[in-house]
Amino acid sequence: MRFLSFLALPNASLGLKSIQEWRVHVLKGILRGVIVLWVIALLGGVRNALVTYQNESASTPNARLLLILVLTVYAVATWLLAFITFSKSVSYHAQVGGLLTAIYLVGTVGLYFSSLSGDGRIIIFTFIILSAIFLEPFYGFLAFCIGMATIILVGWLQVTEIVVVPLARQVNSTDTGAWVSGISVFLSLSVAVLISVTYLLQVLGLNLKRSVEQAEELAQAYDVTLEGWARALELRDELTEGHTRRVTEMTLKLARLLKLSDADLVQIRRGAFLHDIGKMGIPDAILHKPGPLTDEERNIIEQHTQYAYDMLSKIPFLQDAIDIPYCHHEHWDGHGYPRGLKGERIPLFARIFAVVDVWDALTSDRPYRRAWKKAEARQYILDRAGTQFDPRMVDVFLLFINNEEDA
Repeated sequence: MRFLSFLALPNASLGLKSIQEWRVHVLKGILRGVIVLWVIALLGGVRNALVTYQNESASTPNARLLLILVLTVYAVATWLLAFITFSKSVSYHAQVGGLLTAIYLVGTVGLYFSSLSGDGRIIIFTFIILSAIFLEPFYGFLAFCIGMATIILVGWLQVTEIVVVPLARQVNSTDTGAWVSGISVFLSLSVAVLISVTYLLQVLGLNLKRSVEQAEELAQAYDVTLEGWARALELRDELTEGHTRRVTEMTLKLARLLKLSDADLVQIRRGAFLHDIGKMGIPDAILHKPGPLTDEERNIIEQHTQYAYDMLSKIPFLQDAIDIPYCHHEHWDGHGYPRGLKGERIPLFARIFAVVDVWDALTSDRPYRRAWKKAEARQYILDRAGTQFDPRMVDVFLLFINNEEDA
């Protein structure tokens, strides 16, 4: 059942936003299935071709040439399928083109071997359907024209006996009535399926659009709620007013500089909004204390990262955003809190945010001190690269700050 999961209709959990993304999703599954089935069928196809040659070489003109042609088609189709399935550098359109070419070649060979009563007509029919699904209905119609032309050509060659198919193998190969009847059925089925595929793609497109709109509305509602939480925290702690907005914007800019994905940016934004949400559990007497904290008070305030984890870990849509609230006080050398993580064991989002958080704290006015000059803050962060901060994040951050100042 897991193998067939690629056939499932797209939904929000798959992250598919358009018919094109759905096509890519389904194509990957189709290729995995086709290559397995093809390897199995290939052995039987080659064996049948060799047996046919041995049995009919005496009565069939150019039997050896036809055998070579059939084996060549099998070899080309096998190479195409293997290449587009396992090569990571092949584009979507190249994958579709390779798959359709392989199917068409095998279908044409099937028409020769079994006229209109066997696999050839079915394979050509598949060629038309997949053209409409993976490209556009117009290309399905084009594939239909190619398929019809191929069937008519093969039928004419066999009826006129230009291509001789022994009657022992295919009794209707020279029967004009059988070909006309078969072509009529093929024509009717192809047109019906093309109309159905066109309609289904339209319905699928509407459903995807509706799902994306609903997901975006839900995500927007989530983010408005998070902003409300962050604002509530700032109202409680007036000393840090505007801090959350500033660090969120700067962290997102830094993440874009690191070329993180859009999905990562969403989680970083949520995590930055909630980075100090755990301070909701810290008593006012400690949170607003104007002087230095005692060791006991500092131990209490350091619990805010654990409080954040306890609050957010039970909320499904924040599972990927929890790294910043939970780990932004971890240090590169392992001397941070709450878990003493070291080096790259600290989540990437938290390593990015940690530098931004300290920068904003140092360069903002506080009741107990004036804001540091940017040169002083820059030197402070540079001095702690490799101890408090990830050295790579420091390099990227300072480059970002320089670019911001130049701009």
